[in-house]
Amino acid sequence: MQIKDAYILNIFENNSSRLPKWCNDGDAVKLPYCQIKGKYRMELPGYNTMQPYPHMNERCPSLPPNYQRTQNC
Repeated sequence: MQIKDAYILNIFENNSSRLPKWCNDGDAVKLPYCQIKGKYRMELPGYNTMQPYPHMNERCPSLPPNYQRTQNC
């Protein structure tokens, strides 16, 4: 699994009101996750959208630099 595979898994909190109050304080853009530190905002396309399943991504091809996968993989 790649880094993207980890953050797209639907295993994170869905209700942004349950995030800590300091999470999005002072930021004009409200993210569905907490970015704890950093000067730049992280963009995580597809964050928390894929339901995990057995043997997930075991045979999915991907090549750098974009790590594009085939459809339904």
